[in-house]
Amino acid sequence: MRVTAAAVVVAAVARAIGGFAMVAIQRNQLIAAIDDGLREDLREIQGDGSGRRGFGDGNAIRRLLGPGGAEVQLIDPGGAVRFSSDSLAAMDALIDERPDRLSFFTVDGAERLRVAALPVDGASEVAVLVVADDLTDTDEALRRLGTTLLVSIPLLVIVLGAAVWVVTGRALRPVDALRREVDDITAADLHRRVDVPDSSEELERLATTMNGMLGRREDSVRRQREFVGDASHELRSPLAGMRSELEVNLAHPEAAAWPESGRRLLDETVRMQSLVEQLLLLARGDGRETLRRNPVDLDDLVLGEASALRERSGLVVDLSEVSAAQVLGDPIGLAQVVRNLLDNAGRHAAGRVAVVVREVGAEVELVVHDDGPGVARADAERIFERFARLDEARARDSGGAGLGLAISREIVTRHGGTIHLDPAASVGARFVVRLPVGTWNPSTGAA
Repeated sequence: MRVTAAAVVVAAVARAIGGFAMVAIQRNQLIAAIDDGLREDLREIQGDGSGRRGFGDGNAIRRLLGPGGAEVQLIDPGGAVRFSSDSLAAMDALIDERPDRLSFFTVDGAERLRVAALPVDGASEVAVLVVADDLTDTDEALRRLGTTLLVSIPLLVIVLGAAVWVVTGRALRPVDALRREVDDITAADLHRRVDVPDSSEELERLATTMNGMLGRREDSVRRQREFVGDASHELRSPLAGMRSELEVNLAHPEAAAWPESGRRLLDETVRMQSLVEQLLLLARGDGRETLRRNPVDLDDLVLGEASALRERSGLVVDLSEVSAAQVLGDPIGLAQVVRNLLDNAGRHAAGRVAVVVREVGAEVELVVHDDGPGVARADAERIFERFARLDEARARDSGGAGLGLAISREIVTRHGGTIHLDPAASVGARFVVRLPVGTWNPSTGAA
């Protein structure tokens, strides 16, 4: 309806302007033709070779005109009609002006006339020779043209509006069909896709875009369900164990070893607290909170986290290849990435962890390499999935929930970087992180 209304308004205005222009052009052309005729009449009247003399005698003009000639008046300087053709005999002077050169006028009186006036030399004075032509036929032609336009323009606008209504309706019908089809898809059948029409390139692109959106939505819902299921499983097991131990202790308080039980329960509580914090971090990542971008010295983060790892694990941490490198991003998130990678390396290393920080072209490369058992090529991507833990890692990983690497990939991806397990490592696991180089201009406050 809006498209049709807009088309009708535009067409009506355009055709109205065109109609006025057509009438004006037609009028000018008709008047120009009459003026040419009047100019020719004046030329014939003066064609006796007497130039601008001898016009004081009306009979001379009458002889030149002959029967059926032009309508002529000769007006003296006082405004009196000294000669008039038969058709103008009963009329006063057609004009009051005294032009000094050939001029044209439109006279509205008992009849509408187009007048050409030319000053001429009489016997002893300058008179005005006036030649006139009736505008009745011209006005009638213009009236018929205006009537035709007044009737035809509304009809044309109505026909155009009907055509736009039909054509637009047909064009939008497939769009409405796509809308209804998408509207029928619920969370229970996100696997469905809309039909891609081959009648229109635009509709084909729209349907393809909708199917892509539905695919992303299906993947998001699937990941959410898997995440909820895995999180429930991870939380259920320690809660069940804590409840069971508390119930046994309360049922037999005299036989309960409260200090040892309390330490075990505290360890489980700490593990659950860490798990909940990691789950919240993943939830914030899924919500795509606005990423803070501050200058971060990645080498400082690495040195701090490596020192903490060395103190609590007693491992040899090689920092000889850590050089200065700066990126733009969230310092808390990037510190979490470094901490997760070093903790993962510390849990699996036999005795040594090597860390590399360097600039490679337009990127900063962070490498964490341990001398542990490594990861099979088949599991190189699976270890980045949420709650993914290999059997060997599950046996050795004290308190790990399988979220550290998933969180690290989430954070790195949001920073425009990549993280992967280097399959070329001959010993242990070698994780490689690449982030865009970022520098900060203090004077402008921009990157």
